[in-house]
Amino acid sequence: MRTIAYFSCAILVALPTLYGLVIAGLSLLKVQIPHFTLLSLMFSFGSLVPLIFVGLVPRSFAMILGYAMMFLVLRRCWLFVAKKQRTPSSFVGLQKALGYVGFASFLLSVLAIPIAYTVGLPVSPVHLMMIPIVCVPWAFFITEVASFWRKEESDVAV
Repeated sequence: MRTIAYFSCAILVALPTLYGLVIAGLSLLKVQIPHFTLLSLMFSFGSLVPLIFVGLVPRSFAMILGYAMMFLVLRRCWLFVAKKQRTPSSFVGLQKALGYVGFASFLLSVLAIPIAYTVGLPVSPVHLMMIPIVCVPWAFFITEVASFWRKEESDVAV
């Protein structure tokens, strides 16, 4: 379960980060990409600052966090491919709890989307997505930052 939770967090963070790199490259080539609302909701996991709090955080600080996240995603991709490191040993404690909560609430909100449109729910699945949008990026970020200080052991799949 630990490995599944970590990789779901890593994938949910890596996809929007890598997508942002591709969009930035395409914008330099003057190629326009259409905007999809559901896609933008799914790709809101790449930022440590949720969209509703962007106005409260200085823009320069949000950019620094974005570049740090990009660096950590690229580093994890490199460690995964070149070094064959899977789940980091630093995925424990607070970051593990955040990862589990984020993963479970992400699954619940994804499962609630078809139910919301057929039966109707008192809570919108978009509102249910607020919990994983906060928990997942922070679980990944804290895990990766802690992995700098923690000696990497063999792949722990507990």
